[in-house]
Amino acid sequence: MENGAELQVIQTEALGFLAIAGDAKVQLTPAWSPPPAPTASLLSIASRKGLVAAAGPDAVYLSSTESARKAFSADKTGDTEFRAFEPQVKIPMPMRISHLAFTPDEQYLILSAEQGGGLAVYETPALLQGSSQAAFEISTSGESIRAMIPNPMPELAEFCAVVTTNGNLLIANLKEKSLVSGPNGPVIRNQVACGAWSTKGKQLVAGLSDGTVVQMTPDGTEKAQIPKPSAFGDVHVSSISWLENHVFLVIYTENSGESPASEYCIITRRAPPGQSPSFESRKLVDPVLPFGNEKAAHHTVLRLRDYPPNIQDMLIVASTAHDGLGLLTRSKAPLASDVPAEDITNVFTTTEFTDDSRRAEVPSDPIDYSPTYPIGVSLDLSSKESVYRPIPQDEEYEQSPGPLPALWALNYGGVLSAWWVVYNDAIREGKTYPGMAVAGMHLELSQLLRSGNLVG
Repeated sequence: MENGAELQVIQTEALGFLAIAGDAKVQLTPAWSPPPAPTASLLSIASRKGLVAAAGPDAVYLSSTESARKAFSADKTGDTEFRAFEPQVKIPMPMRISHLAFTPDEQYLILSAEQGGGLAVYETPALLQGSSQAAFEISTSGESIRAMIPNPMPELAEFCAVVTTNGNLLIANLKEKSLVSGPNGPVIRNQVACGAWSTKGKQLVAGLSDGTVVQMTPDGTEKAQIPKPSAFGDVHVSSISWLENHVFLVIYTENSGESPASEYCIITRRAPPGQSPSFESRKLVDPVLPFGNEKAAHHTVLRLRDYPPNIQDMLIVASTAHDGLGLLTRSKAPLASDVPAEDITNVFTTTEFTDDSRRAEVPSDPIDYSPTYPIGVSLDLSSKESVYRPIPQDEEYEQSPGPLPALWALNYGGVLSAWWVVYNDAIREGKTYPGMAVAGMHLELSQLLRSGNLVG
């Protein structure tokens, strides 16, 4: 593994988060006490259906994303900026939930219990009609789970990877209502700390407790390995994002120490035909440096890709050791002018904002004012409306050219924060993020019209 030059930190005016209604927040669920495990993931959005699901300590709540957005503009309750909210559906739970996620085709909502794990799979239409019955359940042999990783492709929505707290990688097949069996039974791999699917969902990578990464098919057939960078000692792979065939964001976290540190690396694989692959590792500065945490931070990475005119990647990073959301970007045009353009073009950078008001942070605890952290983050791509004054400093642009992506974050107080993701050049050039659900619907419609398959 070759250690390349460290990647840059930039300060930019070209991007920012814009709170969707000033200081307003929404009390989406009751507060958790004690907080859920750091690995919990308790917020999920189905953007095409326009639905949000969130878990509170005693129930799962379901509502339209539109009604949740409107709640930010509701009247205050008491002295706080927290607005009350009545979800459309509340499903009481006899146990605390640790993970919840919609499948990418949005047909199912998958839940896992904090104690005993398992996957309880609910049909989305049945939930909307108030049914509290799971369509089916898949056992994880009593092991609670560390990560639930649905396949990203709607046509492969039946596959969901699961990493248990004991380090076992399992693959659930929702069509078969069972776990995929590998060469050694349902445990596809052990000593696993995290995982990620490829962008096309055909293969996955598993980050291991010894710092290596294994690439495999869903039945456990190993395709490749990525060694641990030589600069690191006793670390595990705590988070991984598979960005392109040969490009990965890997977060390595120390296995010991009073406050275990995390290192971010972009790993690039070069695989000439007929030769052994070589690897380059380039470090990135942590965009969410922990504030004096004794435990290892758990990270969640969300991705917006190919945002015209020039953004190739925006990776939004949440941490259980920080109340702010961090940003890593890659752009075809420099997002800052005080660093040589060639050092920050077509490569990842840790991206900070010159204007502090454009940062995203979850609110502090209303009782003791201590910082909180997210227990669920999700991208909302369901909006259909333009945003008023998306660049507050620039009065020329009264409205965004179309709807904007939004970042939603739920903290362990049950409080939802939401921000529009603003890319100034897109606003100025009249571009809308192509991943918006409404853009996808228009694309499908135009394809149907072109192919003559739309029956009038």
